[in-house]
Amino acid sequence: MKFIFKLFMISVLFAFSMQAHMVRVLLSDNVADEWIISAKKRLILRDKKTEKVCATDTHFCKASFGLHKDTMTINGKKMSSKSFWIEPSEGNLVFNGNTYDGVFCVIKQKNKWLLINELDIEEYIYSVVKTESWPGWPLEAHKVMAIACRSYLLNQLLASDAKNAPFHIRNTNRHQTYQGMHKSDSIRQAVQETKGIFIAYKKKPILAMFDACCGSVIPARTIGLVNFDKAPYLARDYSCTYCQNTKIFEWKATCSIDQLATMLQDFYDCAKHPISEVKIAKRDDGGVVQRVSVKTKKGKFFVKAKEFYGSVKGVKSYCFSLFKK
Repeated sequence: MKFIFKLFMISVLFAFSMQAHMVRVLLSDNVADEWIISAKKRLILRDKKTEKVCATDTHFCKASFGLHKDTMTINGKKMSSKSFWIEPSEGNLVFNGNTYDGVFCVIKQKNKWLLINELDIEEYIYSVVKTESWPGWPLEAHKVMAIACRSYLLNQLLASDAKNAPFHIRNTNRHQTYQGMHKSDSIRQAVQETKGIFIAYKKKPILAMFDACCGSVIPARTIGLVNFDKAPYLARDYSCTYCQNTKIFEWKATCSIDQLATMLQDFYDCAKHPISEVKIAKRDDGGVVQRVSVKTKKGKFFVKAKEFYGSVKGVKSYCFSLFKK
């Protein structure tokens, strides 16, 4: 069975439109703290439906996006549009200290405003390999990471398009860590030399889940992370020992109870009450955390490992222990 396909075959999967070569990355779904976006000279705001330039002051190079009740505001002025593009008149866009290729799109979905970065797939892969790989890795290792990242992205792209979702992938370790533009000749070479190559199973891009360090977890013994009927290629039934002597085999993350509560509030309103205890509630046979128990003055609630991993900064895997200092 052949597992490697060239991107020109992607026409069968993506109808070979221009959109097939673009990826939409969710940068933020929380505008409560305001989004500060800037460009080298001028920001251009364009209505997504009409493509007309929005009737705002178009001479600013930096803008603060916030909410007034349920309406989006830009530098304090209300926006009538509920979906619009943000483009730089020159250069690139900057958000949260990171510089981004492509353009931004702001969309209101249900009760949330989404900030999405739309850019070329290969430029996205170039950016992601830098944050998902390890400094100093040789060229061939970067090539492997580029193929894995591309395979994972295309899998997510197909799944999100099938659901008609506004974005394909998140910018956090919940999917793939993406922090915008960077410069690395080695990674650029790796991406260019593997351009369009991805891994496929049954003629579709695989769910290429990976980690810089596996923590010796046996995937086949885990519960709930993967549907092994659909992704049997991930069901390794033995422990990997290659990374046990690396610096990243063990990691530590520290935060205060108040900081933890703030990070969990996006998922659980219960976290707004004072937290008195946090502990592991359940692990599977592979040693992977399933649920975390959080006790407050109002009672106890449980946090799914996926949400704990995605919301608590510094947590690098589902395999961890909790200690109170």
